[in-house]
Amino acid sequence: NQHVVGDSKYVKVRWPDGREGLGEVLRVDRRRDVALIRTDASGRQPLALRSAEMQVGDTVFAVGTPLQSTLQGTVTKGIVSAHRTTDGMSFIQSDVVINSGNSGGPLLDEKAAVTGIAVSGIELGGAPAGINFFIPIADALRALNLQPAN
Repeated sequence: NQHVVGDSKYVKVRWPDGREGLGEVLRVDRRRDVALIRTDASGRQPLALRSAEMQVGDTVFAVGTPLQSTLQGTVTKGIVSAHRTTDGMSFIQSDVVINSGNSGGPLLDEKAAVTGIAVSGIELGGAPAGINFFIPIADALRALNLQPAN
């Protein structure tokens, strides 16, 4: 997310295996809250992208680093509960659990294809309410003026 990288030109990227590298922020869209970072994948395979819209009831998984770095790689499971539009922007709503620190993490479908990007959740009394929002990956690509390779 753009709110994670801020105005930085370079960011630290931590891979699931614990290795770290340097990432260069190539593009951002503040309104859509997305950023494109280039980094050396060191032989790691990218996740597939799913631009087709998820349906209400579809199973989804969120991957991230909730609350603290020692919880890196946490996976939670839920369903798509709605599609929302706020200020002219689309969001996938899900009950899949995310917390502070999950921002920018992928929302995956059952085939592990990225369908969205974690952006925010509603909390009540400091606890997750099970209402969380994700930027559809197709919207993120459009905002960054990107066309995925086949």
